Amino acid sequence: MRALKVSEAIRRELTRLLREMMAQSGKQQTFSDVIEGSVLRSVLLPPEMLRHVEEIIEANKQLGHITREESILRQQSKRFADFQTNTGM
Repeated sequence: MRALKVSEAIRRELTRLLREMMAQSGKQQTFSDVIEGSVLRSVLLPPEMLRHVEEIIEANKQLGHITREESILRQQSKRFADFQTNTGM
């Protein structure tokens, strides 16, 4: 085990994610579990794409997207649902 130095904002976010993971799994989790899960599920996107997503969010606040992650997740979920419908899955 190694110690990590993180900002207070990151510690709060890790704590939020930790609570969410424990609520979903019903099991005790650790910060290490949160970090490992985040790293294993992460996807690196080009900065241009992230800027474009932020511009869309800013221009369409009425859609209710709060974060880049939420916006991307909603779009990908919609595309997956469309794919399932079109392929009969």
